[in-house]
Amino acid sequence: MVCDFYFLKLEETQYLFDIFEKNKLDAAFVGGCVRDAILGEKSLDFDLAINSEISKVINILKKENIKCILTGIKYNSITVVINNIKFELTSLRKDDQCFGRHCICSVVSSFHEDAKRRDFTINAIYVSKSGEVFDYFNGIQDLCNRKIKFIGNPEKRISEDYLRILRYYRFCAKYGDLEDRYESIIKKFPISLQLLSIERIQKELFQILESKYAIPILKNIKNSAILANIFNEMNIELLSKSQHNVSLEYKLFLLFSYNDLMTVFRLTKIQKQKIKEYTTIRL
Repeated sequence: MVCDFYFLKLEETQYLFDIFEKNKLDAAFVGGCVRDAILGEKSLDFDLAINSEISKVINILKKENIKCILTGIKYNSITVVINNIKFELTSLRKDDQCFGRHCICSVVSSFHEDAKRRDFTINAIYVSKSGEVFDYFNGIQDLCNRKIKFIGNPEKRISEDYLRILRYYRFCAKYGDLEDRYESIIKKFPISLQLLSIERIQKELFQILESKYAIPILKNIKNSAILANIFNEMNIELLSKSQHNVSLEYKLFLLFSYNDLMTVFRLTKIQKQKIKEYTTIRL
């Protein structure tokens, strides 16, 4: 399979990898930009996994006068900025203990070990500086077939991080996997999402709503009843009858109750004002 891994050609990427090589560090792209490149698309979602403690990486980059944003440092992750291009750098890790959302991790040196802790096969595809691809769980095949599959035992993976339920649906909505092969397993976690912050939940929901296959996936979510205790009944049929090119706020207005939108969701003032304006519109 021939792919245009365009991000490897960037001067900023080459500069970054030269620094890593000089300091005997090994890094590889993983995640969104790799998935997009395999499907012939492009994005600016540049995630890199690196075989080092992130504190060591920070010291190396600071000596090169490279800007490091430390917002994710407690997760061994930083954002590196070179010529306004952002790279998310994260240490190779393994999960030692998981508690439904939070986990205790340790840094490892093996990319394969790092891949084992990732949620889906399509998210465990790595691309090295030379363009060599490391696909430990047949993620390329699943991606090309538009299949979203958990790595390992799906029930165990969900119990490690409940947000993976919505991430699963989000990727299904993006890539058009309408099979819902994990429905019976997901139904075992009816109250688990209540343990997550509403900000986390709505972030995934918003991405689902903006995806091509939002309607059938929302029907799967409704059928699973995982959000039944968080939101009122979702009016998917009303949403499905709306025009395709409408705002996110209008989609929310059609889908959820006004009370939920104003009190349960964490919307901005501008978003709330738009939704209030829609109440005067005859549907």
